[in-house]
Amino acid sequence: MVARRHRGGKCRGLSRRGGGRMLAARYAPGTGVGQMSDAAHRVVPGVFFSRYRIRWKAMTQASSLFTRLEYRLAEQLFHTRWLPRSPRTQRLTMHLFQRCADAGHPAALSTYGHMLFHRGMSPQDKARGARYVLEAAHAGDSRAQYQAGQIYENGCALYPRRDDHAVTWYARAGEAGHPLAAQRLARAYREGQLGLAVDAERAAHWQCLADRAAGFGEALDSVEDETRH
Repeated sequence: MVARRHRGGKCRGLSRRGGGRMLAARYAPGTGVGQMSDAAHRVVPGVFFSRYRIRWKAMTQASSLFTRLEYRLAEQLFHTRWLPRSPRTQRLTMHLFQRCADAGHPAALSTYGHMLFHRGMSPQDKARGARYVLEAAHAGDSRAQYQAGQIYENGCALYPRRDDHAVTWYARAGEAGHPLAAQRLARAYREGQLGLAVDAERAAHWQCLADRAAGFGEALDSVEDETRH
């Protein structure tokens, strides 16, 4: 520590060694100042990251809400009959579906992936559609699981034919209440398709699930029609 010069030519201050001892004593762990400093070093990062997590969670929730709203808008544009089917409206609808799919929305992945896979003009579009469908299937979307079964049953450039994968995805979709998936497995067990042995009992099981799911879907449609009228 540099000494300060005062009147009379005398110097008063602290030597480097003495100053170092006093500072070490002042900020020793046993003193109050040292303890507060240690506590500050422990608490401040925790507070910072806690606030950061809260803000990140709020931003994520807001982004998820915005994605759901965009998907609802895309659905309305896609299914509304009175809206003119102009190229501009179609481009907007596809753009919204793509944004929601890229954000990881399961239903958007399923819908947009299905459209790309079946209506895509280039092999790249079809491959991207298949990836979207499989991502939605892994997320638990039953429609995508049925589409994944079809992709593996028929095969494509990116995903070659795999009967065992097709059976797996059809089974998941059928157990989730997709009537077409259950119907496909029932026919496969009756006729010995998809690498399965003929099994009348399993065919009857899947046919029962298919009929139950189809009846439930028709009941829902009739209820919706009554509420509209």
